[in-house]
Amino acid sequence: MPELDGGQKIEQRALPLIGGRPFWVYSAGAQPGDPEGDGLFNAAFAELDARYQEDSSGPVGLCVPVSDQGLMRRRPEAVWAETELMYAGTQREAATLGEATPASTQLRIRYFYDATIGPGLPNSPTIAQSEAVDYSLPPGYRMLPLAETDAAGPEDVLALWQRENAMPDPSEGERRVKEVSVVALDPGGGVAAVSTVYLQPNAQLGMELWYLRGFVAAEHRMGNLATQILWATRDHLRKAYESGEDARGAGVILEVENQLLMTYFNRAFWVYSDFWFIGVNERGAHVRVHYFPGAEVPLPQ
Repeated sequence: MPELDGGQKIEQRALPLIGGRPFWVYSAGAQPGDPEGDGLFNAAFAELDARYQEDSSGPVGLCVPVSDQGLMRRRPEAVWAETELMYAGTQREAATLGEATPASTQLRIRYFYDATIGPGLPNSPTIAQSEAVDYSLPPGYRMLPLAETDAAGPEDVLALWQRENAMPDPSEGERRVKEVSVVALDPGGGVAAVSTVYLQPNAQLGMELWYLRGFVAAEHRMGNLATQILWATRDHLRKAYESGEDARGAGVILEVENQLLMTYFNRAFWVYSDFWFIGVNERGAHVRVHYFPGAEVPLPQ
């Protein structure tokens, strides 16, 4: 196991929990989560990030396994601000002799700048290029929570799905329309896009999170409407969480099933929407998470 300048140790490992992506697994006498350990980690990260910027063929970030229950209790934040280490899930360790149940380890990760989580396309945007994009919409478009407006109703959403053949099963449409969060109205007042959300436990994270889906009418898909309704829905849920109006879900999950999107947007961090890659689900979709400010993670059960 190689050592860094500060004596910390790193080991390259593919992490099954994070979709098999390669990370440097980090260990030191003083672990992150406490001031001394934070400083050591940040120095190690800076050194390895500089190497990655020169040669991006290796691990995409650092992983810190946390098995100390005391540290987990003291530092339940989903993201440790001092080190930017993000909670990415809990894995079961093999039981040792005499243990009734196997121990659990939280994995915290931090990606290198502009890290990629798979092969992209020749024109796949870097983080800097994504930041430079103008995501504005033409005048007249509006984003409105469906429950807070009279400008559109469930019947308008059902009509959109029917026109676009987006919900061939009428009973599924009747069920899903109850999950509508935000609608996007075009300049003429018609429903051009819709987002739906549902609350569900995420097994990898051990948390209840909002699962978000979006649908944009075909004639509006070449603009920035998909991005804008994603922002509007994320911010609507975050506002409810921060105000205490609805604190059931501590963040938002995206399951990206479209192969072109997974390949074209191949950065670990989607800077334009603030979502991080945390793995792959059983259907092969990329799973990304956005934590709300102040989100806390549970102790492993």
